[in-house]
Amino acid sequence: MGLLLRGGCPCDAVRFEITEVFDAGYCHCNRCRKQTGAPVFAFVHIPRAGFKLLSGELVAEPWERLGHGMICGSCRAGVCFDMGDRDLLSIGIGRLDEPARVRPTFHQCVSSKLPWFEIDDSLPRFSENTITHPRNRQSPIVADPELME
Repeated sequence: MGLLLRGGCPCDAVRFEITEVFDAGYCHCNRCRKQTGAPVFAFVHIPRAGFKLLSGELVAEPWERLGHGMICGSCRAGVCFDMGDRDLLSIGIGRLDEPARVRPTFHQCVSSKLPWFEIDDSLPRFSENTITHPRNRQSPIVADPELME
């Protein structure tokens, strides 16, 4: 079998599995900061077809023209963001059972990053959220997280 990642919401009522990863990165935009409560958001983008809901109920919350936030029907925590016509879902890497298996490969919206937040890596940086295709960067999948330094 190929890739298989599992994850869920904080109360574990919603459980899901991922069989395909499109990309992974860090977002420094204000919207992601407000949504997550963190200075930067580490996310994985997956094709809708690579996501399977195993249990629980996802409730859609429209986000203007951007798409829909999908929250757990029980604990109301954000589970993923459906990007609408882009056919992608964005999921916080921290929602995965094994978050070390997916590593971000770029920074986006660095023009919005907090002034005190230091980026101390060599990943590509994009001023806004227009980025290069993932085939032009390293794979976000980590075969064996134990081997990473």
